Amino acid sequence: MLITHGTSPDDVFIEHPLIRKDTVEQRDFQTNIAKECLAESTLVVLPTGLGKTVIALIVIANVLSKKDGKILFMAPTKPLVDQHVAFLRKNLLVESISSFTGEVPPETRGDIWKSSRIVVSTPQVVENDVDAGRLNLKDFSLVVFDEAHRAVGDYAYVRIGAKYSIDREGGLALGMTASPGYDLEKIGDVCRNLAITNIAVRSELDEDVSPYVFGIKIEWIRVDVPEGVDEMTVLLQKILDEKIDALRKYHVLDPKRRPGTRDLLTAGAVLRVQVNANRKNYHLWKAITIQASAIKVNHAIDLVRTQGRESLRNYLQKIVNDAEDKKGSRASKELMKDARFEMVRRLLDTGGEDHPKLDKLKEIVSEQLSKKPESKIIVFTHYRDTCDNVTGILCEVANARPVRFVGQASKGTDTGMKQKEQKEIIEQFKSGGSNVLVATSVAEEGLDLPSTDLVVFYEPVPSEIRTIQRRGRTGRHSPGRVVMLLARDTKDEAYLYSSKRKEAKMHLQLDSLRRRLKVAKKVGADTGEAVDVEGIFEESEDDKAAERKAASVSKSQTLLTDFGALSSSGLRLVASKERNKDVLNKLKELGIRFDESKTQLEDFVIGDEVAVVRESIDKFLHDIERPELTSKIAVLRDRYKRPIIIVEGGAVQKSDMADKLPIYDVMNSLIHKLMIPVMPTAGVEDTSAFIASLVKIEMGRRKNASSGGASEEISEYQKRMIQGLPNVTSVLAERLLEKFGSVQKVLAASAEELMSVDGVGKVIADGIKRTATDKYGPGRNSSLDSFD
Repeated sequence: MLITHGTSPDDVFIEHPLIRKDTVEQRDFQTNIAKECLAESTLVVLPTGLGKTVIALIVIANVLSKKDGKILFMAPTKPLVDQHVAFLRKNLLVESISSFTGEVPPETRGDIWKSSRIVVSTPQVVENDVDAGRLNLKDFSLVVFDEAHRAVGDYAYVRIGAKYSIDREGGLALGMTASPGYDLEKIGDVCRNLAITNIAVRSELDEDVSPYVFGIKIEWIRVDVPEGVDEMTVLLQKILDEKIDALRKYHVLDPKRRPGTRDLLTAGAVLRVQVNANRKNYHLWKAITIQASAIKVNHAIDLVRTQGRESLRNYLQKIVNDAEDKKGSRASKELMKDARFEMVRRLLDTGGEDHPKLDKLKEIVSEQLSKKPESKIIVFTHYRDTCDNVTGILCEVANARPVRFVGQASKGTDTGMKQKEQKEIIEQFKSGGSNVLVATSVAEEGLDLPSTDLVVFYEPVPSEIRTIQRRGRTGRHSPGRVVMLLARDTKDEAYLYSSKRKEAKMHLQLDSLRRRLKVAKKVGADTGEAVDVEGIFEESEDDKAAERKAASVSKSQTLLTDFGALSSSGLRLVASKERNKDVLNKLKELGIRFDESKTQLEDFVIGDEVAVVRESIDKFLHDIERPELTSKIAVLRDRYKRPIIIVEGGAVQKSDMADKLPIYDVMNSLIHKLMIPVMPTAGVEDTSAFIASLVKIEMGRRKNASSGGASEEISEYQKRMIQGLPNVTSVLAERLLEKFGSVQKVLAASAEELMSVDGVGKVIADGIKRTATDKYGPGRNSSLDSFD
């Protein structure tokens, strides 16, 4: 493996007899990993966009120049096969490079297998040709498994890997993936199935990788679920609750715990096993219908809360179409009979606010294109309906040229994209004909998409593999940005935590496996014994501890999102480092940094108004009657608008009420006498959390102040005042205020003027007028019931 300088002083290219000159840039981490792959069968774990295919190219060139035999390169899909073939033909000085997919007739493949030095193929073709005797894996010196995390279960990679390890003793296997998964057992299965004995892991933080990455800024933006969906959610939830109660009678759900989606799916699997054992049992068939209905309703609730009204409308229409089909499912037919289901459909037809994610997405894309008009952007959505909706919405954004990008499979009336269409869209995106790719999962894995400036997750995904693949679409050639949109108090937040926890665990498991493999190989070299792969993949107590650590790390990373804008908020934080080192270390884990202070009075100063003094309970009780403390507090009150005393630990945590009462008496006396808040905390953890909360609140206050927050707060009060009128919803309150301009004018309007507002009829108008004009009298009968 030779290296030479390229055409400019800054370029360094790989020089090899089989690699075209000045085509492949030399990167230390790629050549380092390639050396490992040439020494033994290796699983390469490398983030998307860092050149796994280049590593395969280097390994292939070296194998072909030093060994007899051929190369088999497999990829899961035809577009990926075509992509790899084009890359190898462009960069390798090898003539006989062939490709196979299901489109090549079996009878013609035998001769091509024999004449080609490199064959790139889908694994299904390889499996079929091995079974048919057209192919002998013994002929290959190297087998490459792209997207190697698929090598589990009954996927074709599993049989091919097992057959290759038997037929070609000493043959090299190279597995490549952005993530093999977080589960140790699955990682072990991948390595066992491909006869892997080495793991080469790199991340953006590794010393030999960092010179080639530009950093990715990750932002989490939370939005509230629209108020207008509450009524629909309540109706759907009532249907779901009934289905859950019915399933509990079949003993397939835990009676003490609220079931989630996974529980409902598991219940279905259990019921199907029972039905297969007793197919004549009517009650079991009925239970399966109930379970299928529960899954549909549960999905509908998730859609309206995380995707929007349009996604729910499309989904409910699919249920209706299924119910009206003679061969449609019983579950759909049963739901169609439920009056509440029909009420939800009617509520959708009345209009209302769509999901705030859509407006936020438009804002994000518009901002990116304003700052950098030549930007390329990918928006990932989980559902095709959302993909269509988002594409249409983004057409309204100035300078945005969005294009829809989905997979080849057709789902009912939703036709997929042919491979030719996909290629055209990718080329259009590369050339700048479109600048926003709105894509489903098809854009996550493998495809040769250009690096982007911005990647938006319309919703988080619970899979760490998919999260890593999506994130890897930016930050390759310049600093990248990833934005995740989350609807508060929905599955979005659970999925975010789940993927972060799994990713943290994956890195810990891979590090552990890499160390164990290294130790096992050293022991094997010293003793002459084979590496005990089975023992390596058994979970130890250290692994379990690492998993707990990963969960803790993930939680801390999630908390970091709350303080992501701290540096740009203009909020200055000062702390006495000498007295508060323990708390400051905790705050650093959350991304909060303080300037050091030499003051003798304040422990923490947050912005211009908040100052915190931290005292131990013992010292506080000792000083409570001393004039120095009173004087100290008086100075604090003069200097700051919001001084606070934290009283930490000690006797305040005693469980005996008789011990606690005198302490709280003293605290309350101080609060009453000096008008200053006193906050008791259990210790460093509690104190750190309290300080973090103060920082967060002050950040929010500053943000509101800088963006007209006071005005927004008044508007909210005005809206609530109007909403308090009889039968006036939040939507009507907003319409009334927009129409008349102020609370005073709403109350002064005539009934006829009020009725000119969409949704306000005579009953509501009369109710508003009577509330505004009737004489007040506590206890008198105002007959408000007549407003309903």
